[in-house]
Formats: sequence, C-alpha cells, structure tokens
Amino acid sequence: MLKGIRPALPPIYNMAPQPSEHATLAYLEYYSSRNKVVRRVLLDPLPFRIGRGRGAHLIIAAQEVSKKHTEILRDDGTYLVRDLNSTNGTFLNGARVAEAELQHDDLVQIAHEEFRFFIAPAMDSSMLEAPLTAVLQGDMPNSVLRRSQYLHEMVAEQWGRVLFQPIVELASGEVLGYEGLGRGMHTSLRVPTGDLFDLADKCGLAVPLSQMFLRMAVQDVASLPSDRLIFLNLHPSEILNPTLPATLGTTLGKAKDDRQFVVEINEKAIVDLESLRQLREKFREMGLLVAYDDFGAGQARFLELADIPPDFVKLDMALIRDLHQNASRQNLVKAITRASLDLGIQVVAEGIQTSEEADVCRELGCKFGQGFLLGRPQTASLLQPKSDTTAKIVVTPETLADIRIPAARCTRRRA
Repeated sequence: MLKGIRPALPPIYNMAPQPSEHATLAYLEYYSSRNKVVRRVLLDPLPFRIGRGRGAHLIIAAQEVSKKHTEILRDDGTYLVRDLNSTNGTFLNGARVAEAELQHDDLVQIAHEEFRFFIAPAMDSSMLEAPLTAVLQGDMPNSVLRRSQYLHEMVAEQWGRVLFQPIVELASGEVLGYEGLGRGMHTSLRVPTGDLFDLADKCGLAVPLSQMFLRMAVQDVASLPSDRLIFLNLHPSEILNPTLPATLGTTLGKAKDDRQFVVEINEKAIVDLESLRQLREKFREMGLLVAYDDFGAGQARFLELADIPPDFVKLDMALIRDLHQNASRQNLVKAITRASLDLGIQVVAEGIQTSEEADVCRELGCKFGQGFLLGRPQTASLLQPKSDTTAKIVVTPETLADIRIPAARCTRRRA
C-alpha cells in the first residue's frame, strides 16, 4: 500500500455553517516531502478522526497506522487529542498520550507523519475561501513542521559552528576564559539559538543538537591558548541523564591538548538535590569545574548554592540589564554575590553591554563579566593571540586557588 495522506470526503463548501465573529477554527499542518510543500487540513467536523480506514476524516495510507488511530475533539472550548487504542500510539510533543489537551503550535505525531496543531480566527478570509476539510497547499516557511525538517537536516549533516565569547576580570580586563556558543548554519533555518533549542525540544532533538555543538567546541578550542578556561553548555534535559558523564568524558577526551573545562548547568535543570550533588562530584572526579548558569533568572536557588556550591555562578543577563538604574535588582545581585563569595564561589555577570553596568557589577562584588561590552562572540581562529605579548592569560594554579579548588585540577585528567 502506498503511503500518503488524503481527506476522506471533501464537503460541499456552501453547506458549511457560517462561523460567528469570535469563533475559531483549528487545523493541522504537515510537510509533504514528496511535493515539498506544507499542506493544511482543517478540522471539521469535530470529533475529527484520523486513521487508515475508510471511516476516517483524514486517511493516512500506511500499514503503521491503525484503521481508527486518533481523534481530535473539542470539549467546553478546549481541544483534545485522543488515541483510539491504536497499535503504535499517538504522540504529543514527543510523548505518547492516551488523551491530552492540545495547545496552539503543538506537534502531533502519528506513525511516520508529524502534524502541527494550529488555531486561527474563523473570520480569517484565507481560511474561509476554501472547503473546511480540504487539503490546502501554500508556501509557509515559518511552519514548525517545515522548520523541524530543516532541524533534522541540520543535525544529520552537522551544519553548525561554535563561537567563543570572552569572560574577563572586570578590574583588569584580563581574559579568564571563553564560553562556547553554538550557532546553527542551515541556510533555511536562521533563528536565534534560544528559538532553535525551543524547536529542538518539540522535535526531540535537543540532546543531539547540544551534543553536536559540544563536539564542535571541543574540536575548535585547539586554536585557543591552552591556559584559558573553556565554558561549555549542557542542555537541561542532559543534566540528569545517567549516561552523561560517560558521554561527556568521551567527547572531552578528544581535545587535542589538556584543557580546563567548565560545565555550565542551567538553573532550570536543578530539580533534584541529591542527583545534582552526585553529578557535581562525578564532574570533579573527571577534573571538571562547574558553573550554575542563568542564576537568578527564575528563583534564586540559595539552597543549592549553599548545599552544593559550584565553582562559578553566572548571573542571568536579565538581572544585569540596566542594573545601574534599578536599586532592587542591585540589592539582589549584592546578596547573591555576598553569599557566593562567602562560599568560595566566583561570580560572573552575564550580558554586560554598557560601562555603567560593568561599573556597578564590579562595585557589587562581581569579579568577572561577560557581554558585548567586553567582547563579542567570534570564531576560535579570530581569537588566537598573534604573539605572547598580546595574550592576557590569568588561569594559573594561583588563580584557581581563589576558587578553593586544588591546583592539581588546573589540568583535566584524561579517561
């Protein structure tokens, strides 16, 4: 049987009821790899049934799809997706569900097909000009489904690069190290890195994307001075994966020379104190330093800071923006900085863009800073010092002693 999708019986448009001014219509979008277009299927009537059998409103002609596979319904204004006891299941944003609420921009997967659920005002003229259950064709480059296809291509083909942004001592301007920042390089998927990972979360590709950037960063650091710290990001979904230490050790072991790496743990990933404690200890056994990233973005986690102190705390840029004009945020930064220094933790202020922000960060106790004012992200080859006299390298055993870490950890132990 050929694989394909087709509406069961297109209705007569003149018989469709006219929606009220405040009504909404729901539909599904999917990317047709055969025709290279995005198709749109309007969900009418409700419940709207999807399957392989003739009684379905939308037929997916594939053996992996049950005759009665999935239905989408509306209950008291809320859209729901419900699996009809199918063999291979219905998936919502990567998770198998029996019944779940649908939100605008959700991804529904049925066998090999992925659909984007979409809601729009019923009086949208582009919606009313076509039959309610017809399949529409159109050029929709911003579709989640189309972008997910680009993302799969990006990861499969390794289309990306890593830029490095300096982290400097605010008092002297000397470089402590660099943070590796991944950038996607698919010509049809030009979105900020944060949006790229939001899309990857929905497609189940966040970990492969993060690992791709990590491998590229480790490869590129060979062009940077060996005495500088290299800060590397991990995606929150990686943090508590039991295989992370082994995977990370394998990747970092491919560095061409000894490096002192700093693993950044996003504040959002801190959910289990005991697991976090074990992970930190494992990292230290591997010779890695630890930084809590985006600290203060949500709730400032002083408990984790006290019980499982990292080597660095990186203050979220939202705290730093226009800090010199906000007394309440200054008090918060001062409290975090004071608590960190008492625990032997060094503080890095992220997102510094003006000299006023840099001055107040330094006055509040932040020893290090990062941001466009101090240096924009660049490729490793552009950051390589032209001569020894131009290099400002401050990472020595004496420097690391300020962080209360044994000097022996200045050099990472290889597995």
